[in-house]
Amino acid sequence: GRGGGGGVGGAGGWSGGEVGGMSASEVFERSGLMSNPAVQEARDFLRNVSARWTHLVDKTTPYTLYRWIGFGFLLAIFILRMFLIHGFYIVTYVLFIFLLNQFILFLQPKDRSTLADDGGPSLPLNDADDFRPFVRRLPEFKFWLTSVKATVIAFCATFFRAFNVPVFWPVLVVYFVVLFVVTMRRQIVDMKRFKYVPWDIGKKRKYSKTGGVSVDISK
Repeated sequence: GRGGGGGVGGAGGWSGGEVGGMSASEVFERSGLMSNPAVQEARDFLRNVSARWTHLVDKTTPYTLYRWIGFGFLLAIFILRMFLIHGFYIVTYVLFIFLLNQFILFLQPKDRSTLADDGGPSLPLNDADDFRPFVRRLPEFKFWLTSVKATVIAFCATFFRAFNVPVFWPVLVVYFVVLFVVTMRRQIVDMKRFKYVPWDIGKKRKYSKTGGVSVDISK
């Protein structure tokens, strides 16, 4: 009887019988705010902006080089602002730590267990081997998008004095360099241990006469 009562109470909460079990949209609907024309127009406007932004970002997917050139330009503007205002070093440090973390995720494979089981490279060495592309833990497009968002947020943060924490910036530079070297060394050791290469430069796929797929890794 006790368990049944709990089940009924839970069902009632999700159906709107209890305020604690209602979602945010249900609360707004019951309060009458959703029926307000101004609220409806604001919701429609945000939906249109979100849809257009998603469509615009999706259109940049095939332009990998230009996307990263644009990110480099955006990052250069941020660094230039740091030199001009001589402040917000904590914001810069947090941004570069985040970018380093994203870069490491970009270099790592998504499924490490398959590499550990095989004990060898995932690229085929002859026509009889199966081609298995390197699947990243963080896809390239998501890596670019999160990097752009983080840089924009960091740039906007430089307009608020609350984020301008006084700090001796050379210490942050030395600490970041040490952290970068240690992290990259660990990543290289990981690549040697599981025998994978996180890029496909110079590797071309070709088809043999028997219809099998092979990869030329000599270039």
